[in-house]
Amino acid sequence: LGYGEAIPFRPPYGHNRWFLPWVLNQMQRANIFWSIDPKDWEAKSAEVILSRLQGKIHAGGILLLHDGDALPNRLVYGTRAPTVEALGAILDTYLAQGYRFVTLSELMAAGPPALWDRPRSGATAP
Repeated sequence: LGYGEAIPFRPPYGHNRWFLPWVLNQMQRANIFWSIDPKDWEAKSAEVILSRLQGKIHAGGILLLHDGDALPNRLVYGTRAPTVEALGAILDTYLAQGYRFVTLSELMAAGPPALWDRPRSGATAP
């Protein structure tokens, strides 16, 4: 039952505390970061998100987008409608330019991007 492989970890807010790499290494979990952050969580429109991506999309890049918040009244993070709208345009634009979108597992299998730290054997506690 469930997923059979180690699940990669994205530290909330990108905070990589001094002990986190060691803990993840002990758990044999990859510490994944993103290379492109259009700050969609604060954007008021899809156009703002798209403008923040100009010149930043690159092969092997990891694009950070947020899928929603847990609050039904949306008082904290607001609606994700701009992100959903921008995603369609992102896919259309960059697929037309020859980019491929893959899952994180596929990207990791292809070789490590510059911004992640795979677990290493023999690591010691900090």
